[in-house]
Amino acid sequence: MDYKTLTVLVLLSLVLSTTSSAQEFAPLGAKWYFPATAWLSNSTELVTFEGVGDTVINDKTCRILYKDFYTRFGDIGNYYFYQSSDSIFHYDESNDKFDLIIVQSAMPTDTFLVEKTMGYQFPDSMNCIVDSISFINIDNEDSLRVQHVRLVSYKVIESDTFIFEQHKRIIERIGFDYGLLPGPFDWMADGGFIEGDVRCYEDSEIGLVNFSNVDCSYTSTEELDDFNSILVYPNPVYEKLFLEIPVIASNWSCSIYDINGKELWTKKNISGQVGGLIEVDVSNWQSAMYFIKLSDKANQVYYSAKVLKK
Repeated sequence: MDYKTLTVLVLLSLVLSTTSSAQEFAPLGAKWYFPATAWLSNSTELVTFEGVGDTVINDKTCRILYKDFYTRFGDIGNYYFYQSSDSIFHYDESNDKFDLIIVQSAMPTDTFLVEKTMGYQFPDSMNCIVDSISFINIDNEDSLRVQHVRLVSYKVIESDTFIFEQHKRIIERIGFDYGLLPGPFDWMADGGFIEGDVRCYEDSEIGLVNFSNVDCSYTSTEELDDFNSILVYPNPVYEKLFLEIPVIASNWSCSIYDINGKELWTKKNISGQVGGLIEVDVSNWQSAMYFIKLSDKANQVYYSAKVLKK
């Protein structure tokens, strides 16, 4: 083998080593842990996403991720993702279409359009420019490929052009490191909770990875302690499900949904009596996972829980 041939092979090897193959995004059972904080607040909440199932939307098989806490990046509930080779799409229910959010194999200088950001965003699409590639070692043998990107958009307001730019990371298997999906630029506008950098991630292949120096489920809820008194039992449930709602939830609504987001039960104008009991007959429901949401009069969700019907 001559020198030129050896050089070409070495260069080819380097290119292949930095190019991500089509890794599965959001495996079934995968779980993401994000801290959530609010502007001028001392509270830290926990936001998790979990791969809970599959469904078919517009002839595409989608993975269902369930989010369990309301933030500026999105409501509690199901989020739907479709993967085609190395491209990841998020289903936009309001427009009944799939929006590109990630290209896993994108290399430095590559640019692709992120078609939809999460929350009350402005603007709602951005150019994603890959600046560099790095790797996060998760054990002695495995690593996760990281794309260091800039999300850039231009907005003309009264003849003036404004440039919006965010620096993010897209982590192999995990997605955007700051809230899983690209989030809004105007997150401070109303002081609502937002996700922070990913704290932990786990799936059956790579196990649990902690990216921080704190426990995955750590919270500091000085302002939301009243929600700790919400009780949902028994779990799993066979016939009768009981919910105890605290006084803070007076005149709120409670609903139960199936894995596809269909509302099966709801109760409005909750009395909020401390120790008050709500009884739900689930004896005729199918054996499956169900999701409970507690929301205020503005339909903002503040509490959620999962319950297994057997």
